[in-house]
Amino acid sequence: MDRPRTSNGLTTSNLSIPFLTGFLIAIFASQWWQSAHYPFVLWVFFAGLGGISLVVGIMARTRTITQAGVFLLGCLLAIATVARTTHVPDVHTVDAYVPMKNAVITGIISDAPDKREKMILYTVATESLSANGQTVAVSGHVLVTDFGL
Repeated sequence: MDRPRTSNGLTTSNLSIPFLTGFLIAIFASQWWQSAHYPFVLWVFFAGLGGISLVVGIMARTRTITQAGVFLLGCLLAIATVARTTHVPDVHTVDAYVPMKNAVITGIISDAPDKREKMILYTVATESLSANGQTVAVSGHVLVTDFGL
């Protein structure tokens, strides 16, 4: 059984392997640099160079240049995925106040209590946080552990 081929002799595996390789390398590299807002230059580099390489490679019927373009577009998709899913704490989320040693969190128990042998776990949807004499409206969830059984 023959594989489907494009006009320049590229098979689907010759395109999917560079794409997946670029995607996986970029995902692996992003563990050291996760951001919800990557620099514009990075987007232009991967989109521009990847798109140009893909078009030039297809027009010139050059497998290596086409694969390089597909590789860069795989990297671009990985960076977009990381940017879309990266959480950035701000003053309106409860996790921005994690370094505080003493704070009072007010909220509503949002899920059924998880009863265990020596403790009960409560998921609390936060409404406000009070610390150092100030109260701030916050959002997010906190897992509270009750050992007083």
